[in-house]
Amino acid sequence: MKNLILMPSFIMITIVVYFTMKSAIKQRKNILFGVTLPDQALSDDVVLKMIDDYKRIVNIFTLVIIFTGLPIAFINKEGLSVLYLLIWSLVVAEWLVR
Repeated sequence: MKNLILMPSFIMITIVVYFTMKSAIKQRKNILFGVTLPDQALSDDVVLKMIDDYKRIVNIFTLVIIFTGLPIAFINKEGLSVLYLLIWSLVVAEWLVR
């Protein structure tokens, strides 16, 4: 039960990661994935396939971070669960950079 205090951190990190990754595919003017593209490139089949692949990868990545973070709820030792949350969050941050 004591680990339920850590669960909001786990949930918050997961939500922030998901919406941060999803925001990369929102087209702002001609910018997609942080790159400025010509107007006709935004409707190109290769770019549309890249967007679909990225959406699938975001969903898979979100599921992976959820399943790797869930053990926090089942670890009985407080110190160990805090250590697990810290390591988990650092690994998730590292995955985001790559």
